[in-house]
Amino acid sequence: DGTQVVTASGDGTARVWRVEWKLLIEYLLEATTACLMTDERMSLLVESAEDARAAYEGCEQRYGRMPLP
Repeated sequence: DGTQVVTASGDGTARVWRVEWKLLIEYLLEATTACLMTDERMSLLVESAEDARAAYEGCEQRYGRMPLP
């Protein structure tokens, strides 16, 4: 029903986690220096083209990189 996610480990264990998707997405975005491209943000995060472009550019600049055109 979209309220749980399962993780598995190399030691053979698995765990079921209750999740709130908005918090999970925020955590994942903060846990990496990789920036989602505009089209990826629009598709995966359901952002408008304008918001997705601004967020992508802001992310790249935050890590000292130039955004791709």
